[in-house]
Amino acid sequence: MKRKYIVCAVILSVMMTGCGGSQPAAKTSSPSPAVTTSAKSAETAKSSKPFTNKYGTATTKCAHSGCDNYIASSGDTNCCVTHSKKCANCGVYIDEDATYCMDCLKKALS
Repeated sequence: MKRKYIVCAVILSVMMTGCGGSQPAAKTSSPSPAVTTSAKSAETAKSSKPFTNKYGTATTKCAHSGCDNYIASSGDTNCCVTHSKKCANCGVYIDEDATYCMDCLKKALS
Protein backbone atom coordinates (compact mmCIF):
# COMPACT_ATOMS: atom_id res chain seq x y z
CA MET A 1 0.00 0.00 0.00
CA LYS A 2 2.87 2.39 0.83
CA ARG A 3 4.36 1.61 -2.57
CA LYS A 4 1.23 2.95 -4.34
CA TYR A 5 1.45 6.20 -2.37
CA ILE A 6 5.14 6.60 -3.19
CA VAL A 7 4.53 5.96 -6.90
CA CYS A 8 1.62 8.43 -6.89
CA ALA A 9 3.72 11.01 -5.04
CA VAL A 10 6.59 10.66 -7.54
CA ILE A 11 4.23 10.94 -10.53
CA LEU A 12 2.47 13.93 -8.99
CA SER A 13 5.82 15.58 -8.25
CA VAL A 14 7.01 15.10 -11.82
CA MET A 15 3.74 16.42 -13.19
CA MET A 16 3.83 19.49 -10.98
CA THR A 17 7.41 20.28 -11.96
CA GLY A 18 6.67 19.90 -15.65
CA CYS A 19 3.45 21.91 -15.57
CA GLY A 20 4.33 25.05 -13.72
CA GLY A 21 7.94 24.93 -12.67
CA SER A 22 9.03 27.73 -14.95
CA GLN A 23 7.42 30.50 -16.90
CA PRO A 24 7.67 30.61 -20.69
CA ALA A 25 10.38 32.83 -22.11
CA ALA A 26 9.27 36.37 -22.82
CA LYS A 27 8.78 37.22 -26.46
CA THR A 28 11.51 39.30 -28.00
CA SER A 29 10.70 42.48 -29.78
CA SER A 30 12.14 41.39 -33.11
CA PRO A 31 9.77 42.16 -35.96
CA SER A 32 7.99 39.42 -37.83
CA PRO A 33 9.19 38.61 -41.39
CA ALA A 34 6.19 40.41 -42.88
CA VAL A 35 6.97 43.57 -40.92
CA THR A 36 10.64 43.41 -41.89
CA THR A 37 9.81 42.91 -45.56
CA SER A 38 7.29 45.73 -45.43
CA ALA A 39 9.84 48.01 -43.78
CA LYS A 40 12.34 47.18 -46.54
CA SER A 41 9.68 47.94 -49.14
CA ALA A 42 9.01 51.28 -47.46
CA GLU A 43 12.72 52.11 -47.65
CA THR A 44 12.73 51.18 -51.33
CA ALA A 45 9.66 53.35 -51.89
CA LYS A 46 11.41 56.32 -50.28
CA SER A 47 14.74 55.82 -52.06
CA SER A 48 16.06 58.16 -54.73
CA LYS A 49 15.39 55.51 -57.40
CA PRO A 50 12.61 56.81 -59.66
CA PHE A 51 9.23 55.13 -59.37
CA THR A 52 8.04 54.17 -62.84
CA ASN A 53 5.38 51.52 -62.19
CA LYS A 54 2.44 52.31 -64.48
CA TYR A 55 -0.07 50.74 -62.08
CA GLY A 56 0.16 52.91 -58.96
CA THR A 57 2.33 54.98 -56.66
CA ALA A 58 5.25 54.20 -54.35
CA THR A 59 2.83 53.67 -51.45
CA THR A 60 0.38 51.38 -53.27
CA LYS A 61 0.12 48.06 -51.41
CA CYS A 62 0.63 44.69 -53.10
CA ALA A 63 -2.60 43.06 -54.32
CA HIS A 64 -1.47 39.56 -53.28
CA SER A 65 -3.66 38.27 -50.46
CA GLY A 66 -2.03 38.78 -47.06
CA CYS A 67 0.91 40.82 -48.35
CA ASP A 68 1.61 44.28 -46.96
CA ASN A 69 4.57 45.17 -49.21
CA TYR A 70 4.54 48.06 -51.66
CA ILE A 71 4.22 47.37 -55.38
CA ALA A 72 7.35 47.01 -57.51
CA SER A 73 8.95 50.34 -58.35
CA SER A 74 9.01 49.60 -62.08
CA GLY A 75 6.94 47.81 -64.71
CA ASP A 76 3.17 47.56 -64.80
CA THR A 77 2.12 45.49 -61.79
CA ASN A 78 -0.21 45.64 -58.83
CA CYS A 79 2.11 43.34 -56.85
CA CYS A 80 5.40 43.64 -54.96
CA VAL A 81 8.64 42.28 -56.42
CA THR A 82 8.13 38.98 -54.58
CA HIS A 83 4.65 38.38 -55.99
CA SER A 84 5.15 39.87 -59.46
CA LYS A 85 6.16 37.96 -62.56
CA LYS A 86 8.39 39.30 -65.30
CA CYS A 87 7.22 39.74 -68.86
CA ALA A 88 8.28 36.74 -70.95
CA ASN A 89 9.29 39.09 -73.75
CA CYS A 90 10.95 42.17 -72.24
CA GLY A 91 11.43 41.30 -68.56
CA VAL A 92 9.56 44.15 -66.82
CA TYR A 93 7.52 43.43 -63.68
CA ILE A 94 3.93 42.41 -64.40
CA ASP A 95 0.97 41.08 -62.39
CA GLU A 96 1.38 37.64 -60.85
CA ASP A 97 -1.27 36.14 -63.13
CA ALA A 98 0.11 37.58 -66.38
CA THR A 99 2.66 36.34 -68.89
CA TYR A 100 3.31 39.46 -71.00
CA CYS A 101 3.21 43.17 -70.22
CA MET A 102 0.63 45.37 -71.91
CA ASP A 103 3.25 47.11 -74.07
CA CYS A 104 4.40 43.78 -75.56
CA LEU A 105 0.80 42.68 -76.09
CA LYS A 106 0.01 45.94 -77.91
CA LYS A 107 3.13 45.59 -80.09
CA ALA A 108 2.17 42.01 -80.95
CA LEU A 109 -1.31 43.10 -82.03
CA SER A 110 -0.11 45.94 -84.27
